[in-house]
Amino acid sequence: DESIGLVDNKVTGISAYQNEVWITTEEGVSRIYYHTNKLSKIDRIENYSSNDKLIDNEVYAVVNDNDGNFYLSSMNGVVFYNREKDRFKKLNSSEYGLSVFNITIEIDEDKNIWLGSLTNGLVKFKMDENDSPSDVSKFNTQNDFFSDEIWKVYSDTKGRVWVGSNDNGLAKYENGSFSYFGIDEGLTNERPGSITEDINGDIWLGTIGGGVFKYDGKMFKNYTSNDGIQADNPYFVAADDIGNIWIGSNKGVDRLNIDSEEIDFFGKAQGFKGVETNQNAFFKDKNGTMWFGTIGGVMQCYPEKIKPSKAPPLIFIDGVRIYLKQTKLDKGASLGYDENHITFDFTGIHYGSPNDIAFSFKLEGFDDEWSPISRENAATYSNLPPGEYTFLVKARNRSGVWSEPIDFPIIITPPFWQAWWFRILFVIVFIGSVFIIFRLRTRKLRKQRELLKAKVNQRTKELRTEKDKVE
Repeated sequence: DESIGLVDNKVTGISAYQNEVWITTEEGVSRIYYHTNKLSKIDRIENYSSNDKLIDNEVYAVVNDNDGNFYLSSMNGVVFYNREKDRFKKLNSSEYGLSVFNITIEIDEDKNIWLGSLTNGLVKFKMDENDSPSDVSKFNTQNDFFSDEIWKVYSDTKGRVWVGSNDNGLAKYENGSFSYFGIDEGLTNERPGSITEDINGDIWLGTIGGGVFKYDGKMFKNYTSNDGIQADNPYFVAADDIGNIWIGSNKGVDRLNIDSEEIDFFGKAQGFKGVETNQNAFFKDKNGTMWFGTIGGVMQCYPEKIKPSKAPPLIFIDGVRIYLKQTKLDKGASLGYDENHITFDFTGIHYGSPNDIAFSFKLEGFDDEWSPISRENAATYSNLPPGEYTFLVKARNRSGVWSEPIDFPIIITPPFWQAWWFRILFVIVFIGSVFIIFRLRTRKLRKQRELLKAKVNQRTKELRTEKDKVE
């Protein structure tokens, strides 16, 4: 950081050649000389600004070729450093026909220079013997290129050049032509702001708002905060030499193992003092050391020395609340039908990373799947219908190691009018009522028939008497 002589703490780019590390910042460039190629002990630092070597103080990116020539991209052009001549040359955009707002720069295997702009699309050129751009090609929407807003250009080990845009997905340049990837190809977020290649040759993207994507040449796989990474807006993705992807965010860095998919987080509590990283501010040197640019300077990381924690967290269910009121319950307790707003409180403990515990839970009998991963240590269920339930919760440490689930079974009893005995009693009462009503009705009808018969007999008798008198 500035305390050792950096021109500024807000690091935007990093590149190294032999015993030199070039750091670009918002206030200029620092050229750090180390005693050896191991880049462990600093010899001296030279700082450059627009007062001498640079076009602009704010330099967005830096890259070097195999001969130690460096390219520094900024708002108004590119600065080229020729190592053999030990000379800086300013390549102003207006003079050499380059783009402005040059946020990214890359060199492919054919020594083409690719310059990406957030406003002018993409420019490809070579350097001639006079240290000037030649064979300049421009790619933008005016000539049917897929985007004018370019975040990242990346050249992979197969000679392909990948281009991440701010608005229209991903492009791949191969054998002289472009192909494109977007939603139809499975890239569900079309704002890839960072690109890297892992040791297996798979391409990884850090997108703006959509998390991280892995592309294996056939399909895209997405990793988001639901899977354990710290942010869905990663500032960079960077592959190391031992099978990890490092994901920078405003909280620190995640380490995602490409085989196990276990994720470790490193923030301030874990020794990552820079805390917030910067867009595409990373570099892997020839020693395998990872360099991360932050708002507080540069962090060096030695991946082979950082071991994942294999011990799972301890987990406890602290208590159960009914309608948010603490209630002492034993496992298997029965609750009334109107005690169906339940909160389970739980705690995870891991001594190596006590602040990095994440949880997932499930209520068997109600949930079909486990909940998304979260740092919340309570789960609330409301309006649960009567039934038998088992609450399950498990905890994960920052290395992605899960504990075994612990359980807490409960029973919510139905109201008396839903109980089996009440239903049977109701059926008995109903049948009995129908039978009684039927008997009463039958008795009434019988009496009515008997009364009618008596009246008929009486009338018949009276008619006979009248008849006898007449005769």
